[in-house]
Amino acid sequence: RENHDAMTPTNLTKDSNKTTCKELHIAPMLDVSKPEFLNLMRILTKRAIIWTEMVVDETIAHTDDIHRHLGFIRTSEGETFGNEKKRRRCDDRFLNPIVCQIGGRDEDYSARAARIVEEYGYNEVNLNIDCPSNRVSGKRQFGAVLMKQADTAVLVVSAMNSTTTRIPVSVKTRIGIDDFDTIEYLFRFIERLRNEAGCRKFVIHARKCVLGGLLTPAQNRIVPPLNYPRVYKLCHRFPDCSFVLNGGVPGLQAAKNICFGSLAPPYNKP
Repeated sequence: RENHDAMTPTNLTKDSNKTTCKELHIAPMLDVSKPEFLNLMRILTKRAIIWTEMVVDETIAHTDDIHRHLGFIRTSEGETFGNEKKRRRCDDRFLNPIVCQIGGRDEDYSARAARIVEEYGYNEVNLNIDCPSNRVSGKRQFGAVLMKQADTAVLVVSAMNSTTTRIPVSVKTRIGIDDFDTIEYLFRFIERLRNEAGCRKFVIHARKCVLGGLLTPAQNRIVPPLNYPRVYKLCHRFPDCSFVLNGGVPGLQAAKNICFGSLAPPYNKP
């Protein structure tokens, strides 16, 4: 498009209900989405939306070195910012558009984290309901396991929404988890987050998640079969919401097939 600004969410506001253009996201990757990687991606593309690694809400709320976790954005002088005593929004938005992903299950911590993320100048704050690791979904009881605990998920997302004033709150989740793997369950889960928590943007990993140590986190990214049509059904069921498809996208051409339609599986729309 000639209007490059229309391809990015930098003008997306708290009250925006639906993204009006196609978006290309560079998904968050553990031990990869570091400041150096994010800066490289922003040199390669000004329009793709980049993500931080998941940051635990308690870490953001309690750390004495918040700059270490959130201070990726640069000021017009080329210096990072994020000092607890002197926070300010970035001027040149070098890394924007950028999404900060947090993980947690406590509404107070998540709300505080979302507020701090907004103050740092990020364009969006995302709650991870996707991570399947035993440490996260097992011991700590956040990440993908929240898909089984809709009441808690609603409380957390609602608290995040209530504390941010300028940027949207989104959720990254799966199409199913363990035996909770029907389209009806997925519809109910998204509907509750939409109606009760005010969430209007969802990033959907188009695979189910298998917990309990049966699959490793790496296997959970490749073993459960892709089900893109289920994501497309979400788009039809909730036309006032935005959905970003995640999982199994090998390159730009595949991304275009997904966004604009293709007859070739698995991109073919129902």
